[in-house]
Amino acid sequence: MVMAAFGMSESLTSRELNQAADGLNSLSSVLRSTQPKKYKSKPNRVSQAKRRKYARQGR
Repeated sequence: MVMAAFGMSESLTSRELNQAADGLNSLSSVLRSTQPKKYKSKPNRVSQAKRRKYARQGR
């Protein structure tokens, strides 16, 4: 009786674990699609000297 109950609970937990894993996989795929891109298409290559020059000019 105890072994049968243990076996039943084990099968339930494995099913629940599989469902939880599927849920996490779908959630991570959604989060991956909503994250911003890691690299800009055009990197910002303005040197520090140009930044100072533009700041003096008021731009």
